[in-house]
Amino acid sequence: MEINRHDERPGVVMSLKDKDDINAFSRHLARKNELKRRTERRKKLIQLHEDANDELILLDDDAPVHYNIGDVFILDSKQDVEHTLEQTITELNNDVEQFTAELAQIEQSMTKLKATLYAKFGKTINLEE
Repeated sequence: MEINRHDERPGVVMSLKDKDDINAFSRHLARKNELKRRTERRKKLIQLHEDANDELILLDDDAPVHYNIGDVFILDSKQDVEHTLEQTITELNNDVEQFTAELAQIEQSMTKLKATLYAKFGKTINLEE
């Protein structure tokens, strides 16, 4: 495939490696968007769980607590619910950390691919998100 535009870099030939790089960039972009969506969802869940944990402080120590899991409410002790909430918050924070680390790797890879592709194709290719 030959890219022949008179505005920039006429006659640049697209190789199989270039196509693979473009496809890799596209996959990275899709994964990046998915990770951002998941990270935001986890952060919202963390906030909801922290709010619930704050509300538990207002209850009596011996008062039973209705805890929602899916579509079911479970009656449990305040201490058990606090423990469950803390575990859930920790797990969600771990997810956010993992997603953030993966996002950093993806963005680094995307930056390298952008540099390579823009060096070859200039303005004839658009890799903006």
